[in-house]
Amino acid sequence: MQAASHRLSPTGSIVMMCGAAAVRPPAMGFSLLAAEGASIPGFGKALARELSPVRVTVVMAGLVDTPINSARREQSAKWAETSLPARRFGQPEDLADAIIFAMRNPYTTGGILVVDGGLLIA
Repeated sequence: MQAASHRLSPTGSIVMMCGAAAVRPPAMGFSLLAAEGASIPGFGKALARELSPVRVTVVMAGLVDTPINSARREQSAKWAETSLPARRFGQPEDLADAIIFAMRNPYTTGGILVVDGGLLIA
């Protein structure tokens, strides 16, 4: 990253993504996914220090209604309605809003913005 850092604007930002499985694996057999996802927040925090004043933020997503989830959409939607505090799946627009916020806010760096509909507390 240091090799590319001179190409980044000092007022720029990097937004990284990970899933809530990083801190709440959905089921048995997801240990590799959890380990991969959990590495991203640490990497983001380290980059925020190393690349300062470039801002680095991690957006942690919960369950999002995308084509990859279409096979289980009806079953998952019922679960979301009864189990998630937000009572629905996230939409791609929900994540896009968070990413744009992280990119535009000049005082946001080194943190994890959780956009999960309450999955981590469900």
